[in-house]
Amino acid sequence: MKPLLGLSRLVFERCPTLEVPETGVTAVGIQREEIEKIRKAKGIKVQKFEKVLNLSRSRYYRWLQYETDLPLEFVLGIKKIIGLTNSEFLTLLVPHTEEFLDTLLVTVYPGTNSKLAKQGRNHILEQELMKQSKLGEQDDLYRLILCYYALEYKGSNNVKNVEQERLESYFAKVELFSLFDVILYLVYVDFTLDLKDGYGRSANYMLVMSWIKQQLKSNHTTDLKIVFGIWFDVAILQYFADDLLSAKKTLEELKVALMHTGADKFDVSLVNNLLQYLQNFSHRNIQEELILGSRQIIQNNELLLSSFEFDYWNQLFAEGALYAGRLLV
Repeated sequence: MKPLLGLSRLVFERCPTLEVPETGVTAVGIQREEIEKIRKAKGIKVQKFEKVLNLSRSRYYRWLQYETDLPLEFVLGIKKIIGLTNSEFLTLLVPHTEEFLDTLLVTVYPGTNSKLAKQGRNHILEQELMKQSKLGEQDDLYRLILCYYALEYKGSNNVKNVEQERLESYFAKVELFSLFDVILYLVYVDFTLDLKDGYGRSANYMLVMSWIKQQLKSNHTTDLKIVFGIWFDVAILQYFADDLLSAKKTLEELKVALMHTGADKFDVSLVNNLLQYLQNFSHRNIQEELILGSRQIIQNNELLLSSFEFDYWNQLFAEGALYAGRLLV
């Protein structure tokens, strides 16, 4: 996989330790008041939770008041004791896309970072993801993360399989991308570029661009550096998908936006260098000078960059990376 700038910046902002979120979505994402109403309506005593689950009365009531969280096993135990069907239980779950997003970031980032990829550290996520995915339906966000995990860390034998089909089906049905959708889609495109079996990028790229433009207009926008990073990723993926004209156009639009918003000189300089790189494929010596110049800019700004972003730029401008990528697609 190729490194992704938007992902690197978002990881630094959201989960710099790259640890799985401490509280599972079920622990905080269920309508606890409704659970209590159902318990009372059925005449089930709280003592039964203590007897069957070893869940004390005080802890249960603290959970009802949102003063503490419960492990997934306890929540599923309560579900069984009060006699909820799977469908009834699912209606009580409240989506927490912030936690879904954090889990997605922890899942996908090591695949785009050469150092972490060699460590294979994402395999520790499998048990947690499997546990969460049992609660959801086919398009549950945890199940989608698990699909990506299966593709990236278990391999797909270079053929379209059920994980790819489920993700593609999900993207085909989404009419408006959230930040979760944007990240999931870009890392999926990044992965499938190497499989050489296509991904129908046009419609979904428009949804990504629509999200970017909405963020630029919003008063409550995501950090602009993250938005610009995602925008840059669009150009890079277009380039590695052998769509040079689209990549140039995207970089030109990004450069204008960066200058209009008074963005860091660092971002403007590297975007400008890459744009010139794409405009000079018949002049290899100019390209080499641009790569060397970009590396010098990165080194000069090392202390101002997060380790995630520093690694990203070093991977992107590694010797031969851009040129070799151009030859391979």
